Amino acid sequence: MKRIDMWFSIGSTYTFLTIMRIKPLIKKHNLKINFYPFNLRKIMIKMDNFPFSKEKKNKLNYMWRDIERRALKYKVGKIKKNISFPLKNSNIANKIAICAQKQSFLLEYLDATYRLWFFENIEPGNTDSLKLVFQKINKNLEKTIYLSQTERINKIYEKNTSLAFSKGVFGSPTFLIGKEVFFGDDRFEDAILFVKGRDNK
Repeated sequence: MKRIDMWFSIGSTYTFLTIMRIKPLIKKHNLKINFYPFNLRKIMIKMDNFPFSKEKKNKLNYMWRDIERRALKYKVGKIKKNISFPLKNSNIANKIAICAQKQSFLLEYLDATYRLWFFENIEPGNTDSLKLVFQKINKNLEKTIYLSQTERINKIYEKNTSLAFSKGVFGSPTFLIGKEVFFGDDRFEDAILFVKGRDNK
């Protein structure tokens, strides 16, 4: 089984593309993905790096069109226009992702969350989104919200963020294989080829 560490933050738009197609890739390539939710905004502030801010209108417009094209290429569906961005509640959404990971329903949570955001413009981490997501995946929302607010989960989130920065992670999604860094959804296949080549040596 090929191991890849995936560092991600809900709030990252390009992570949508990875989540929409990750299950078939895991099965096809016999992958073991270790997921690390982290606070991307904190790292961006530290690096003074906001590539898709509202002040950069041309770049922002390009991002949405690029994601729209790639979503059609991957046959995951046509995304809505004028999606809410940046997120107001990304930390809540990410901490709940850690709880979902602990309870073994992370991919279901991520899939439902991103589908609501990109296809229905229901912003992750807010009350409406969380209620709909947990109804769709048939999990206990109250229990998960309670766990997400504990000091234990907060420490994991902070640790993941510090580790991400120390490992050279500066965006989401990022795939790590040892010290090798592959940034962006469009580098997922490169990461897979690298780990397969390394393991075959």
